[in-house]
Amino acid sequence: MTNEKIISSFSGDYAFLSNLYLWKFNYKGDWYPSAEHAYQAAKTFDPKLKWQIRVAATPKIAKQLGKTVPLIPMWDEINVGIMFEILLCKFITITGSKLTEKLIDTYPNKLIEGNTWGDTYWGMVYNENTKKWVGQNKLGRLLMLIREMRR
Repeated sequence: MTNEKIISSFSGDYAFLSNLYLWKFNYKGDWYPSAEHAYQAAKTFDPKLKWQIRVAATPKIAKQLGKTVPLIPMWDEINVGIMFEILLCKFITITGSKLTEKLIDTYPNKLIEGNTWGDTYWGMVYNENTKKWVGQNKLGRLLMLIREMRR
């Protein structure tokens, strides 16, 4: 049994951890309103599609648009690295200094991108039968890595 404390909902006081959180930052020379916008735009080389995603009215619309673009080569092999770059821009830049402090303040809690929509790649889903979290939690792991880099 562990006494490890977990932050498993990127909402409320922890909404800033979510990729859907509106926080303007620069990624590769363009300003994005959220990490979701930047991530979805990074999926394609097409400048027109990138622009459409970047100016999407909401992160959810950006995500929907990102599902329709032709993916850059080897996307499945590089997407975690791309997400890491985006999170660094969100949290580690001058515009992200307030968020950096909030991220550091989550220490020593484990960060889990808990969800009910079944994303076991970027997040985890709680299994009521086993009473355990299931998933790779890549987003939570990247956030904890950045937190460690800044502590």
